[in-house]
Amino acid sequence: MTMKQIQIDLQEIRYYYARKDMFDKACDSVVKNTIVEKVGKYNEVMHDAPPRLYALYVALYTENNTQIVVADDWGVSEGHIKNLNRKLRCLCLRGHSQRRRRATYKQYSGCNLPPISTARSKNAAVSLILPRTER
Repeated sequence: MTMKQIQIDLQEIRYYYARKDMFDKACDSVVKNTIVEKVGKYNEVMHDAPPRLYALYVALYTENNTQIVVADDWGVSEGHIKNLNRKLRCLCLRGHSQRRRRATYKQYSGCNLPPISTARSKNAAVSLILPRTER
């Protein structure tokens, strides 16, 4: 998944919530649209989101507000909302990547594969933090 795909998905989610009643009624007579599943996946990512990003997701995508309106409501600059929205998109991208890795790991869990985070990556993080003499 790319950042561009995240942007497209969020636009589709905004469209869905703006017309949620129509989608709900259509589910009774027509096959459920794939957007409903997509909304569910993004809602799972939002489950662990920091409160500000969660509130931004609700304000922008479920309540169909613009960044200018949210900035005015929150008493912050439009640039601040743009930065938060960029962080929100990064969170979505990271969340979808983690979901995909967990699904792949579960698929191969019978093969005794090591966990996703390896000792090498932990040692690399330690080498960035600790001086050479403490390693």
